[in-house]
Amino acid sequence: MMKIILVILVVLVSGLLALLLIEARRIKKSTKLTDESLKTLDLKTEKQESPSKCGCVSEILLSVLDQMGCQYRRDEEGRFIIKYQGEYFKVCTENKCLFLDIWQASCYTGSLDESDMLADVINTVNVNVYPKVLSVITDENVQLYIKTNVLLSAEVPNKELFLSGVFKSFITTTRYLLNTIEEKRLSLELNKVGNTSNYHLN
Repeated sequence: MMKIILVILVVLVSGLLALLLIEARRIKKSTKLTDESLKTLDLKTEKQESPSKCGCVSEILLSVLDQMGCQYRRDEEGRFIIKYQGEYFKVCTENKCLFLDIWQASCYTGSLDESDMLADVINTVNVNVYPKVLSVITDENVQLYIKTNVLLSAEVPNKELFLSGVFKSFITTTRYLLNTIEEKRLSLELNKVGNTSNYHLN
């Protein structure tokens, strides 16, 4: 009877040991998979969060300018002075928001007597074209500038074509602005002539 009990105990103990061994292997395998998964997640997180050159708007701009063959330099305040098709542009970069703040050098300087006329011209031009015209009135004259803001990120396709189009839009706006000024000036001259003629007739 004792032998039978001993045999049963041995079988039970052996079974329990086998079950414990299987469970230990399963836990070890599960832990190993979990560690590998965590390592993979860590790598993905590190890759997404680490800054890269292509994510910096200044680096993107320099790369595009080099590919376009544009001449450029940086002034003492860190702004880019860019020459494109004979025109000069001032570009300020803000890496945190990936925006380019683009100005064109003064495209027209008028007298203070023309301020009202130029205000009408600016309204006409800004309604019809983009980028926009701004005026700066000093003690001596009125200076007109063209300005815009554009987003330049690594995801923008055909960056050279995009930036070239932006610069060309400045040139188009300048031509339209100067033509509108001439038309307005001619219209005012004709009105003066007409008013003078009417005065003499009366």
